[in-house]
Amino acid sequence: MKVKSLFFDFDGVIVESAGIKADAYKEVFKDESTHLTEIIDFYKAHNGLSRYKMFDLVYQEILRRPLSADEKNRLGQSFSETVMTKVIKCQPVKGSVDFLEHFSSVLPLFLLSATPTDELKHILRTRKLVSYFQEVHGSPIEKSEAARSIMKRYMLSPHEVTFIGDTFNDFHTALETDMNFIGRVPAGSENPFPRSTSTIEDFTQLQAALD
Repeated sequence: MKVKSLFFDFDGVIVESAGIKADAYKEVFKDESTHLTEIIDFYKAHNGLSRYKMFDLVYQEILRRPLSADEKNRLGQSFSETVMTKVIKCQPVKGSVDFLEHFSSVLPLFLLSATPTDELKHILRTRKLVSYFQEVHGSPIEKSEAARSIMKRYMLSPHEVTFIGDTFNDFHTALETDMNFIGRVPAGSENPFPRSTSTIEDFTQLQAALD
């Protein structure tokens, strides 16, 4: 293995929770029945952004009305209540736990997610995954900002780091920080990445992709 560190997204990469988040947006915006299909399509096109940024964009681009701080907090609380237990209980991506258990003693591993940091750490502690990562970063810090900070503090060149993500937003994070990138595309799913992008279906293929 040539890389010196690995960065991971969480939802849809470590655990099979991508569909849970889509269902949560349906629940949170269930009263916006006229716009619900458009909202879900918008989420899928911008998957990987924090929920609070997504709320801002939905109100600006689709609902076209102001979003108060109180309403944004209410949406965020509703979203958390909808997803928390399901994400804790959902299946891991095939091979992810074994990979993390082995390579956490070989390389420094870092987690970059759009999930709020406190919520993310609670999920990781409950799933007994937190010890595999040197650092865990969620929103409101942008993934690119967290990645640059980590590389600076750990004296890592971007070309020594590979980021594994499942959304075009993850791909863009790697692109703007000059990190290597491997996309996770589940079997039977549409590939959101450019054709030249290295992809895996699950963690049983990751070491070969890294090599």
